[in-house]
Amino acid sequence: MRLHLSEPFIGKLRNKRVVLITLGATVVMSALLVATAPHAAPEQPVEKAWPVTVMTVSPAAMRPSFTSFGRYETNRTAELSSDLPVRVAEVPVQEGQEVKAGEVVVRLDDGDLSRRVRELDAARSSARAALASARSELRLAQRTRGDFRLLHEAAQSKLARHRELLEKRLIAQTLFDDVANQAAEVSIRYQTQERLVEDLPNRITQAQADLTRAEAALEQAQQDLEETLVRAPFDGPVLAVETAGGEMNIPGRTLVRMSARGGFELRLEVPDRYSGRLQKYLAAGIEVQALTDDGLQFTLARLGRQVREGRSGVDAFFAPAPGAADAGIIGRVAQAWITLPAETDLVAVPVQALYENDRVYRIIDNRLNATPVERIGETSENGDYRILVRSPALTSGNTILATQLPQAVSGMLVAPIGDDA
Repeated sequence: MRLHLSEPFIGKLRNKRVVLITLGATVVMSALLVATAPHAAPEQPVEKAWPVTVMTVSPAAMRPSFTSFGRYETNRTAELSSDLPVRVAEVPVQEGQEVKAGEVVVRLDDGDLSRRVRELDAARSSARAALASARSELRLAQRTRGDFRLLHEAAQSKLARHRELLEKRLIAQTLFDDVANQAAEVSIRYQTQERLVEDLPNRITQAQADLTRAEAALEQAQQDLEETLVRAPFDGPVLAVETAGGEMNIPGRTLVRMSARGGFELRLEVPDRYSGRLQKYLAAGIEVQALTDDGLQFTLARLGRQVREGRSGVDAFFAPAPGAADAGIIGRVAQAWITLPAETDLVAVPVQALYENDRVYRIIDNRLNATPVERIGETSENGDYRILVRSPALTSGNTILATQLPQAVSGMLVAPIGDDA
């Protein structure tokens, strides 16, 4: 059986064959182009070398120092007052005036107290007279005591004889009664004298007590009178006058404040990293000096024992250097440069060479190497501020980084372009 195809159908088959042949040829040509195209060699990454400034270290013995802010103070301040409720008569001193120990700084009204002293002085004299009279009376009573006893014994003997005579009816009753009355009177005087001799020591004791009270009252009144003169307890400047003439004194209220000459000192806050060394120097008797911005010299005297609220270090107290005068103004803020004893193997590096306060970077084969260091202090010569550090890894001739690199890490490649020296 034969299949007859129409002409249109045969035309469509031919067109599809041509399309397929064309697509195949295109694919083959694309593969040939890819296979025969030139290939570029891959680009190798190049590590960047950071340009930096370096310095060569040379450990040596140097005197560390550091700056601190503080205040001029005094460790001996007196607030002068009086417990007398009287008026202020006069204030003969002014703020800032230098006074001597014992000098009157406030004079209070002493009119009432002067009269009181005179009254009590008279009372004391009266008590003394009473005591002297009692003692004199006792001496007299003791001297006449024997006489009264003899009279008493004689009267009793006479009475006994007259009683015998009366019993024998040799005398009248009236005569016996007279003798009995005389004996009774003598006996009464004798008993009174004996009682007086026994009581006079008590009267003397009472008189002595009265005199003691009078003397104590007079002494207190004299002391109150003396307190009307408020005196300086030591040599030094007057810091403040807080009263005026004519004002009523309130007991216990401060009238004048003053400080002692020789008590002037400088209080400085010391960072924790220095406080241990300062304590060691104090214990060893090693002198630590401070020079203030107004040219005053001080020597470390003692360290505080507590950290005040809001502070990070302890307070150090510096006394004026031997021979220096108290020339500061109490309460004024001062900046001081504290110089410590010399220490060995120190390296002075610029601020930008120290990272996070505890390391520097040595440069070995143009790569950074983190090196831990101990910060010892600071130094400044000819206005060149440096930080003193120490590390056993820093030896003479080492090169360290003198530039602040934000991303500095060990192994980073650098290119030295200058020496900080």
